[in-house]
Amino acid sequence: MFSKEVQQKPWKHQYRSNSNAASSLQTISIDEIQTTFVEPSPLLPITPLQTTQNERKPEVGKVVMLEKFRRCSVNRSYDGHRCERLVKTDPTLPLTDQVRCYNHDMSKSKHAKKAAQLKAVQLKAVKKIANQQNSSRNRASEEIIKALIQQYSPSILGRKKIIPPKKLYDCWDLWIGHHISEPQKSTMRQVMEKPISDRDTNGFIYAYSIVNGPRVSKDTHAYFKIGKTTDPHRRMNQVSTVCKLEPNIIEIFPSFPLTKNKNTLRANLALLHGSLEGFPKCPSPHRVERLIHLELSSLYSPAGFKCEGCGKTHREWIRVNRRNGPNGKPMTDTELWLSCIRPVILKWVQYGVAVSAINK
Repeated sequence: MFSKEVQQKPWKHQYRSNSNAASSLQTISIDEIQTTFVEPSPLLPITPLQTTQNERKPEVGKVVMLEKFRRCSVNRSYDGHRCERLVKTDPTLPLTDQVRCYNHDMSKSKHAKKAAQLKAVQLKAVKKIANQQNSSRNRASEEIIKALIQQYSPSILGRKKIIPPKKLYDCWDLWIGHHISEPQKSTMRQVMEKPISDRDTNGFIYAYSIVNGPRVSKDTHAYFKIGKTTDPHRRMNQVSTVCKLEPNIIEIFPSFPLTKNKNTLRANLALLHGSLEGFPKCPSPHRVERLIHLELSSLYSPAGFKCEGCGKTHREWIRVNRRNGPNGKPMTDTELWLSCIRPVILKWVQYGVAVSAINK
């Protein structure tokens, strides 16, 4: 009776006193109480309100693959950021151990050997250029040679871990500086990748300014003309007779009698006319001239002059801003030449010598 009453009207017993409940429980056996167990329904998965690509967990297979590869622990020397190459490693290695990719692992004997060979080739090319200078002012000592290599070859001495390519023009950082824009870099690489033509005979790279020419203000800018020729005397004679200009010869590369007296340099040109075979020449002067113009045009504004003598517009003129020197005064043409123009020409002449030495 009592069990049925509990099942039908359980609410009547909710307000009984503790004594009544205890007395009633003593008269009821455990077997008489009917119990029902309800299995809980499974909980639905909780999904975030917004999911992004970065928050999505990778698949199980991909996680296993990533454990076998670790990112290189070395920072790149040219930008300071960590190397992004993945290195295949043992998953049991602790995460505290450093991992190095092939480019940053100098334990490779072939890697170190090729780096030393490339450094020796460039040092030989720079020494050859320095030894060809007849003037004591331009004779480079061992320290100057190392300074030139350090200035124009940061990837050789600055980077200790590099992979030298098979061809010299593949060393882009060796010749093309970071100050050059990306479109200009692409054009320079195309010029460097072109095969060497047999018709591109050895010659000279010349530089001059004009004494009597176009009426331009030289107070704020300096103007330089860079070109190539196989006969400097004949080329300067053409400038004087055809273009009706008086060239102020600055320097002729790779090796020519250098002097501060321009009249003496013109006299040397006249005496050496027809007997230039004994002087060292610049290999691939057309390519070297093109690369010089490309780099200078990315640094300075080109200045095109309408020539009254020949009627043509000479676009190879370079206009350099006449900035102030260490003394606070505007720099002279000679100071701008030595600090801005000459290092660029010397670098690409070295490139021509190095390319000719490798392709022999």
